Amino acid sequence: MNNTITELLNRKKELEDIERKASNYLKSHTIDGRISTSASNGVIQYYYHKIGERGRGTYIRKDNISTARDIIMYNYNEKILKIARQWRRWISNTLSTIPKQTIADVYTSSKRRKPLITPYEISDEEYVDKWLQVQYDSKPFSDGMPEIYTERGERVRSKSEKLIADKLYMLNIPYRYEQPLQLRGYGTVYPDFTILNTHNRREIIYEHFGMMDNEDYAKCAIKKINNYLAHGYRWGVNFIATFETQESPFDVRILEKMINY
Repeated sequence: MNNTITELLNRKKELEDIERKASNYLKSHTIDGRISTSASNGVIQYYYHKIGERGRGTYIRKDNISTARDIIMYNYNEKILKIARQWRRWISNTLSTIPKQTIADVYTSSKRRKPLITPYEISDEEYVDKWLQVQYDSKPFSDGMPEIYTERGERVRSKSEKLIADKLYMLNIPYRYEQPLQLRGYGTVYPDFTILNTHNRREIIYEHFGMMDNEDYAKCAIKKINNYLAHGYRWGVNFIATFETQESPFDVRILEKMINY
């Protein structure tokens, strides 16, 4: 529900901006007449009509097309202003009638009764807590591997993964490290990170490929990416990836921009 309200508020601001632009356009422009159109051999033709004039009107040549553009843009802004106001008023009325309590609030406020309730909806905070509490067996570490730990206290395999984990932790983005995932035809994979999008409660697979200048590693990375895509994962929707080589090390600022986008 909170996401819906946020979307409505954002759309209201967009509509207010459109109203302002359309209103300013109409105030700064005037027209005298109207435009009619026809098509000949796929080519659109424009005709100018004085106020009250009947008939086909005066054909507008290409070198005078600005006359048609000015009138059409004026009419466009008139229509846009009317429709934008209608939608903005509808959103305002809708927001003014939203109940103060959500379905999730009932469960959250139940306190000691919670253990006996099977809720229909829970809050985002409770959903995240449950998501983070899920137990799974991650890939074991080989003997002799360097011990690198994140700010959250978990062991990772590289300094770049530590940078990523710490950035996600700092941004309060829920994640699981190397949670196993079955891909048919490929077997069990251990994505570097499984991220939870708290806005829509959907999981995003995040892989970091850190040795792309190694030919064998790069081949395996491409195969892995293609398998994700073949199993319905989509770039920027539920799958993201970053890459690095020795000459182009990982820049955590790229991750932050990806997440903000």
